[in-house]
Amino acid sequence: MKRLPVLAVAFVSAILAGCASPNVSELNQMGLKEFQAGRYSHAKAYFQQAWEQDRERPATLYNLGRCAQVMAEERFEQGSLTASLRYLDDAVAWFDSAIASFPGYTAAQEAKVQALELKGKYRQALSVAEWADQHVGPAAKQKIVLAGHYERTGDMDQALLCYRQAVAMETRSSFAHAKLGRFYARQGKKDQAVAELQRAYELDPEQEGLLRELAELGEVPSTPSDK
Repeated sequence: MKRLPVLAVAFVSAILAGCASPNVSELNQMGLKEFQAGRYSHAKAYFQQAWEQDRERPATLYNLGRCAQVMAEERFEQGSLTASLRYLDDAVAWFDSAIASFPGYTAAQEAKVQALELKGKYRQALSVAEWADQHVGPAAKQKIVLAGHYERTGDMDQALLCYRQAVAMETRSSFAHAKLGRFYARQGKKDQAVAELQRAYELDPEQEGLLRELAELGEVPSTPSDK
């Protein structure tokens, strides 16, 4: 009878061992599997659990940063600029933590540089979007958003139609003309690009980038006073 308690304890221990929660390394591996499958929110949940167990593990901190960065890119593609910037702020913070935990973590250092570069790009995009909100009517703005979507998905005919519709809706919108001109430039149609960018410059010489873009096309823009 004295052996029963010992056997019971061993039995319970075996059961508990079989049902034990995953450790940090296992959680990171599970998260990486989800990450590679493109299920970033699931990956983040696993990495978060790993972080709860060990808040100083460099790999976990780096993995959380990678998740935040990829999710920022997703939000940017969806047109949610402010959300993308929030995710990039999180990414930089995670990478900073990984570097603080392991100063020689080259991958985290490189990822931080990339995240900071994306922040600059997205902040510029947000600045342009805010300018458009003030200077372009809502119908034209919606057409421009749709044009960008079609262009990203490879439907250039629909993209061109939407850009042209935006210009037709807001004929005196410098922003709409510039968008159409930049589209033409990306398609290698220099003459059309110059015409639209020149018109954009005539309507608003202060719009950022127009002078540089015209110069890159080999054109010296004429101002309204030149006409």
